Amino acid sequence: MMKPLSMRLYNLFIFVLMLALIQLASFGIVEAKESNIKALVIISSQIRPYVAALNGFKHAFKKSDLEVLDLSKNPEFVRYTLSKEKFDLYIAIGPKATKLLWEINPSGIKLTLMVLDPETIIQKKSACGIKLRIPLKEQLAALKEKISPIKGVGILYTPGENSLLISQAYEAAQNLSISLKAYPVNNAPEIKKALSKLYQECDTLLFIPDPTVISEPMINFLIKDALLHGVASVGYNRFFYEAGAVMAFVVDYEKLGIVAAEMANKALENGDCALAPPPYEILWNEKAWKFLQKVRARMEAEK
Repeated sequence: MMKPLSMRLYNLFIFVLMLALIQLASFGIVEAKESNIKALVIISSQIRPYVAALNGFKHAFKKSDLEVLDLSKNPEFVRYTLSKEKFDLYIAIGPKATKLLWEINPSGIKLTLMVLDPETIIQKKSACGIKLRIPLKEQLAALKEKISPIKGVGILYTPGENSLLISQAYEAAQNLSISLKAYPVNNAPEIKKALSKLYQECDTLLFIPDPTVISEPMINFLIKDALLHGVASVGYNRFFYEAGAVMAFVVDYEKLGIVAAEMANKALENGDCALAPPPYEILWNEKAWKFLQKVRARMEAEK
């Protein structure tokens, strides 16, 4: 027979062992549950920003392996997969992938990435993911702090595409006590006409994504022409900075994918998900700024 002390030690050992086995079993269940999560990524195409966002997502998403389908290579297979297979999580990268995913609308958590205004595609309040558009109120606040426009901020825009955005810009500018002027244009000749007025009324040109204004030759022309008229340009990606803009807001695409993965992990845990703005950095072009000051000084001396 065991002595009372030995019996107590034996019982304590058995108890601790059982607790350890229960914890291991629980851990195994959680791991098994996570490993059983099925996740599908649909990428609109293989352009560099989309691939960077995908790589960021892959790096940070730890709950399962991802199945990735390229919509540009085999759209019918993607459509078939969305219609016939079931996944716990769907990630659409780019407008075309987002449109298709919400069109078929399979059950499960759905995230959209790399779309300027996903609400216009999804048209649902329950949209989830990360927008590509940097909020205008943040752009104007940074512009006010770093450039301190005196005359005003001008925006060239296509009425049929960006009237709503311009309304939002006016509201944001009013809240920040910034004078904002918007100039509607529909073609290159109208842009050149609008510029003479913009140069008289504004000392800063803020670019927004716009089909009439945004082409590489037009951007290069506008930035250099504005600079020679003493007007600072502010853009929304690295190309503007390299073309001579004084300031540019640059979305970090890979970081966007990482943030999206964190969002997906939380959504899988508790179902909560909403649209969020993208992570970005502000590039300041000191060389362009110094040149601009020289132009302004010369213009002032010539008055």
